[in-house]
Amino acid sequence: MRALIAAPALLVVLALSACGPTPAPTPSSTPTPKPTETVEAPPEEVVLDEDVLLQVTATATGVGDNELELELRVHRAMNWDDDTESAVLMTSGCEGALDATVYEANLWSFAVVDVVATGTWTGDSIRLLPVADDVVSLASIGFLSEDDNVDPATPHCLRDRTFATADDGTLVLGLTGDSDAAGAAGNFTRWANTRYGFVAPAGVTISDCVFTLTPAGEELNGGADWWGDVVSATECSTGASAP
Repeated sequence: MRALIAAPALLVVLALSACGPTPAPTPSSTPTPKPTETVEAPPEEVVLDEDVLLQVTATATGVGDNELELELRVHRAMNWDDDTESAVLMTSGCEGALDATVYEANLWSFAVVDVVATGTWTGDSIRLLPVADDVVSLASIGFLSEDDNVDPATPHCLRDRTFATADDGTLVLGLTGDSDAAGAAGNFTRWANTRYGFVAPAGVTISDCVFTLTPAGEELNGGADWWGDVVSATECSTGASAP
């Protein structure tokens, strides 16, 4: 009789167990993907040669798709008789007005300026600084042209330089009284007595003007009290005698 009574009780327990709470679902083992993070690459570092004193970069924009990325780099000056390539270029470029006797007597140095214009251009000529004056003579190779809007009797080494295309070239500055010879006042610092940069013609805009003066440039009077910058829609220049 006990077995007959116990059976219904067991059925009741089983029924109650079936009505209990449903176990919580097991969490999925697949993680929710995180949003992709965009990491900007650091700006590319410009590496300059050890003898570079100054770099000037800018963008020239003309009509239509005309645009040039401009750059110049000024290298440390050297004695006239140490930089024989520049001496030969200056002598030939000035067509007899200058020669080694002048360089020696006036304690010359030569500073080389690399000029690069990259892009597409069919616009007017862009003027390059520095300009020629009483203490700075110019010679050039590559895509640089002499300013023809001068008296035809003006020596070629006293004519300013321009360019009107994408290419590269070299400007040589002849600096009087600048060597390290006894009696020279400059001692390779007279590069800092002029200006460097670009001047746009009518209808052309200059932008993105950046000057980079290196420690070597600072040691040779770059950034001195007489220096100043010009950053405008028509000019990007730095150096002595700023307006």
